[in-house]
Amino acid sequence: MKDQMLLFLCDCRGEIDLPKDLNLGKQLPTFKHSYLCSPEGIKYIEEMIQKHGARDIIVAGCTPRIADTFFKKYDAEIVNIREQAAYVGHGDEKMKALIRAAIEKKKTSKGRFKREIDIASKDVLIIGAGIAGLEAARRCADSGLGVYLIEKEQFIGGMVGKLDRVYPEGTPVSHTLNRIIFDTVGRNNVTVMTGAELQGVEGNIGNYTIKLKVKPNPIAKCNLCGECVDVCPITVQDNGIERKAIYFEPTYPNTYAIDWSSCDRCGKCTEICKDINLDVKEKDIELKVGAIIVATGLEPFDASKITAYGYGRYKNVYTALEYERKLVRGELKPKSVVIINCAGSRDEHYLPYCSRVCCFIGMKEAKLTKDVSPDTEVYLTYIDMRTYGVFESLYSSLRDSGVNLIRGRPSEITERDGKLIVHTEDMVLDELLKIETDCVVLSTGYVPSKEVLKKLRLPVEDEFPMNYVCSTLSIDANPHGIFLAGCSSYPKDVTRTLISADYIAGNLVSMFTKQSIEVTNPVSEINNDMCSGKNCGICAWVCPYSAIMEEDG
Repeated sequence: MKDQMLLFLCDCRGEIDLPKDLNLGKQLPTFKHSYLCSPEGIKYIEEMIQKHGARDIIVAGCTPRIADTFFKKYDAEIVNIREQAAYVGHGDEKMKALIRAAIEKKKTSKGRFKREIDIASKDVLIIGAGIAGLEAARRCADSGLGVYLIEKEQFIGGMVGKLDRVYPEGTPVSHTLNRIIFDTVGRNNVTVMTGAELQGVEGNIGNYTIKLKVKPNPIAKCNLCGECVDVCPITVQDNGIERKAIYFEPTYPNTYAIDWSSCDRCGKCTEICKDINLDVKEKDIELKVGAIIVATGLEPFDASKITAYGYGRYKNVYTALEYERKLVRGELKPKSVVIINCAGSRDEHYLPYCSRVCCFIGMKEAKLTKDVSPDTEVYLTYIDMRTYGVFESLYSSLRDSGVNLIRGRPSEITERDGKLIVHTEDMVLDELLKIETDCVVLSTGYVPSKEVLKKLRLPVEDEFPMNYVCSTLSIDANPHGIFLAGCSSYPKDVTRTLISADYIAGNLVSMFTKQSIEVTNPVSEINNDMCSGKNCGICAWVCPYSAIMEEDG
């Protein structure tokens, strides 16, 4: 019978216990196979299609994220009976219901929607030159793509560039970061722009128009003599350390730069160096790119909002980054320190979620303290110690090195005779403790860097944009050309940040192997006759692509 429908059942090499009797009638030929996505399985499908003259096929087996890559060309309806039924123990009835629903859908559908999107540019814009942005740039450049790497700060390196060591091994940050910098910035197909901020984006995948505002470095030639720093009268507090408004960081570029948000343009530096021009003008730059990688990282939760812990009120209460930078420079030599994990996290008053990396960061600061000053008494409080993988060994080493691990959430921090008093529970001993200490370190949670996400019209509220990340990586998602790498999607340690950047760059390179992209999912249209017309905005609110916008009139 010509133009009939065929049903293929796959048990995924024995992972699915297929229903014995589907009761679908004789009008629907049904075929069972153990490995449909293998070359033999695909050949079998093609033979059955040719034999029966089938117009429509249904494939019941694994998730569409896998199956659709093999069966898209057949316009197949994919039924996920593995993850949605077999793996969760829902049995035959659930599988039969899913298959019957797919059959009815096929009967009434008009076929898969298809359209082509041309890739006009194969250049890539990467926003943020931290370790994720640098790794993504390196991978894209390896494949021959043109890369624009922009960073709003005057130096690249991001959050990792401000750290001293990477744990659990205790490796100096320079061993990881500098290697990636040196392997990225010198390439002919990589353009690095510091002091650059995104102003606007127009277009779609394959053809984006990017508008940037760039504040060029005012130092034409720099021999790193440092005399400009000596005469600069402006002192800036920068995450635990003091620096001048004109400063240097050992990443890239290899020159002094000016922090324009702090500089008052007094001109002292120009008097001592003729190569400094404080009248340099901002430049408006327009770029054409085919895709965008967001690698803007994350931001620590504002510790001053946790009023009970006295950050900003007590001198010796620090964030983890402030403490680390002061400790390794010898500015702090505490006899005792209390590190508070989950500061503000998993708390409906501040951050209701777990930021994944706070436990590890607290442990890192404890280990760093013992490495720098073995005689310092270290206390580490926590709600739950959420370590995994290689971080479990770090937890074990802390116990062996004499760190006092206290399970409990501190209620408040007070001050007495120049000492800080941490009031906390110990849930293991079932006691209330008052720990006298020289300083306190708050390992806070993290929030998304919202500024760029909002300019790109990506949905983000108080949490990380996981809905967008999951939808863009889905096999049946719209082909959005904006990818999130590293910690811009959710908090990660350095290793997983690099893995994320590699993965995103790989997806992008694979996408750009073609001259156009085939879109196979339908695009919704608004039925004005049925729309309430009352501006409820629900559709715009739930759309993970921000594709629906409300306009006046």
